[in-house]
Amino acid sequence: MARRDGFGCGFGRSGRGGRGAERYGDCPGGPGAGRREEGGGPYRSRRGMVLGVCRGLAEHFDFPVFWVRVFTVLAILFTGLWPGLALYFIAGLFLKLEPVLPVHSPDEREFYDAYASSRAGALARIRDKFERLERRIRRMEDVVTSRDYAWEERLRQRR
Repeated sequence: MARRDGFGCGFGRSGRGGRGAERYGDCPGGPGAGRREEGGGPYRSRRGMVLGVCRGLAEHFDFPVFWVRVFTVLAILFTGLWPGLALYFIAGLFLKLEPVLPVHSPDEREFYDAYASSRAGALARIRDKFERLERRIRRMEDVVTSRDYAWEERLRQRR
């Protein structure tokens, strides 16, 4: 699929092919690749000019970015700057930023949506997971440093 911003799938903004090109979307395996099939909502693009709203909407609706930007500028001019700019920045605040990696499963989608909507909740889940891991490590250390373990090691060494 040819990209609308002038960069082909084989080359990213740096002009080099390979893994860096996939980061810029539209290429198979890039961030925008799996989104349309899953029915996810619109996102702010990480590569947009101002907040990524126009590029995100263009990628979501599979429409040329140029025309979305032209329509946005015209809407801002015809509404008298204030309402159009306010709506644009409100959209920039409420649209989630697109995932860095492509989302492949419903579990990944659920995790990303939960993290994007509530970072505090996601951090609390990660903190709980690390606390559980820490408790497991402490139990393992207790077993390894116990006197019974030390006696077993001494008996193995004498044999």
